[in-house]
Amino acid sequence: MKKIFKIGIFCGIVGFLTFAGLKIDSALQKPQVAEAKTNQTTKRVYTVKKFNKIKFSSYRPNTIVTLGNKYQVKIKAKRGGNAQKIKTKVKNKQLTIYDKSEKHFKDGYYEVTVTVPSKNALKKVSGYLRGGSVYLEKLNVPVINLKSNIAYLALDHISSQNVKLKIKHQVLDIMDSNLQNSSINIGKGNIAFNDSKIKTKVFIAKGGMLINDCTFLGDSSFTLNKGVFSMTGAPKISYDLRVDPKHKIVTDTKDHRNRLLISVPNKPTVKVTSKNANIEFFK
Repeated sequence: MKKIFKIGIFCGIVGFLTFAGLKIDSALQKPQVAEAKTNQTTKRVYTVKKFNKIKFSSYRPNTIVTLGNKYQVKIKAKRGGNAQKIKTKVKNKQLTIYDKSEKHFKDGYYEVTVTVPSKNALKKVSGYLRGGSVYLEKLNVPVINLKSNIAYLALDHISSQNVKLKIKHQVLDIMDSNLQNSSINIGKGNIAFNDSKIKTKVFIAKGGMLINDCTFLGDSSFTLNKGVFSMTGAPKISYDLRVDPKHKIVTDTKDHRNRLLISVPNKPTVKVTSKNANIEFFK
């Protein structure tokens, strides 16, 4: 995916955040500018042993995992950062990306790019991220299991059989991906699914949901405690949509109260429960 499209997606989710009444977390703000010290390393590039798993235990870096010519790690430190603070190791065919927890993280801006030579090279991506971000693209990864505190997560042209994501306070983008079975839990933040094939179970305590031109591979459910659910390009399948009495289900032709049932034989059922906001449902 071209960089301009990625920027467009990111701007779109920022707009959606504003629409939902949420503030963008400080993790997405630029760190304070500081001059690099002469003994600091600003860039490291090195090849690593072959691996088929990636594990995160990180606090700062913005990491992209993508296709390349070889198993390689590239670390860039900007705004006074020291690339030596971001560590990697390969053991038992697992690449671990980690850095040390500190009282504050305004000591620079860090970019990590991990490449693998085949889209089928990885069996699993897992771990915990306090801040920064993870962007996975153009890969087939059977298992994805990630936990995030305030780290932005994105899946772009990803195919996976088992996805489990738990995010405390941040945004999730899923684009042009095939997720055969996924479970997503967000404390505060928004989710956007775009042009993807999905079977999923989603819970959002505070935040909105945007689904655009997606295909459902099986029964799916979405529960939002406080946030708007919006679907455009809704496929011809079964739906069970519910809102509380104070809100409504907005469709192309009319508004509905409380509940809207659509039954299509031999098709998946999508259940949506919005407890404190509208549901927007457009074909």
